[in-house]
Amino acid sequence: MVPNSEITIVKGKGIPRSEILYRLMKILKGLNINVRVLFQDEFEEAIS
Repeated sequence: MVPNSEITIVKGKGIPRSEILYRLMKILKGLNINVRVLFQDEFEEAIS
């Protein structure tokens, strides 16, 4: 099992809001990993 940890993702240049990132966030949340995303508001809304 994956230990509880916190991952901070910072929006970098040239990183689009993509289906890959969306699925990655869903997978991480499914593994009980606290994900704090520092993306634009629309991205935060998409994964909330």
